[in-house]
Amino acid sequence: MLLSIIIPAYNAEPYLSNLLTRLSQQVNEDVEVLVIDDGSVAPVTTSHRFVKLYRQENGGAASARNKGLDEATGDYIAFIDADDLVTEDYIEKVFEKLTEKPDYVYLSWETMPGAWSYKVQLKSVEDEFPPFNLCVWNRIYKRSLIGKTRFNTKKLIAEDAEFIRDVQKGKKKAFIPDIIYRYRADTPNSLTKRFSEGKLDTHRAVYHFRHVTKDMTYLIDEIREKDREAEVILMTEQNDLPELVDHAMIVKPMQMKGTEFYGEPTPYFQQINLPIKAQVVIWTAKTYDIGGIETFIYAFCRCLCKYYDIIVLYERMSPC
Repeated sequence: MLLSIIIPAYNAEPYLSNLLTRLSQQVNEDVEVLVIDDGSVAPVTTSHRFVKLYRQENGGAASARNKGLDEATGDYIAFIDADDLVTEDYIEKVFEKLTEKPDYVYLSWETMPGAWSYKVQLKSVEDEFPPFNLCVWNRIYKRSLIGKTRFNTKKLIAEDAEFIRDVQKGKKKAFIPDIIYRYRADTPNSLTKRFSEGKLDTHRAVYHFRHVTKDMTYLIDEIREKDREAEVILMTEQNDLPELVDHAMIVKPMQMKGTEFYGEPTPYFQQINLPIKAQVVIWTAKTYDIGGIETFIYAFCRCLCKYYDIIVLYERMSPC
């Protein structure tokens, strides 16, 4: 098997059917297509015999891609998001490039008509993707290069950025100049949109320093630790600590949403408030500084706060 295509899918119809139909015109005996149904409400079904379908409890894109990596047998690995599309010659173009036996291949891509428009058309093997474009779907990887590396399941977003940094260092690169991948930017219930609206319980730590100097080495350990469970973005005009590239996306100051902010004040940061979770919620329409109900609530929280996360909600508080 030369190429394994891994497609994580969660409530992705009708996009997934369109994608599989497009692939059905190209798949041959040297290609396997693995669809990982990540706990969709309506289980994924398909009439395409070339599809290897796996179903698991919902664990997120990282978990689904890991399942695909565990099952894949191809010499090379490609990832396609279920709501995206590829061109009619996607596999042909990929196969042409794989004859060079690269370690990884960059793919030129563009957005489909929708919320925003963007195109990345590579012209040289030296070309790099924009800093925000740390995505696994625009690259093909040699499976032996990936080895036992897997996606960080603690992250619901930007898990692919960490994966890329782990498997793509100092290796033989190739590129495909023709647009062969089409990204759908307006999927109604996408992870990106849900995160932006504060509906996803995951973190993005944003740092801002006009100039990261060589003596700011404390940032290396701090950002490395945060990178274990959160996406980290560093906005700076100049970075003198190249080690930070291994643990953060480094960009020029721009409009950026995040759940946490560190560093020098900037008007570019926009706060995302995460959903509030608790094991116990106490609600009262009206509360006073002193009273029987209030005394009970206070005593209850004092006794049980060591064992439970407790939130007390009220519509208004009135003084005695």
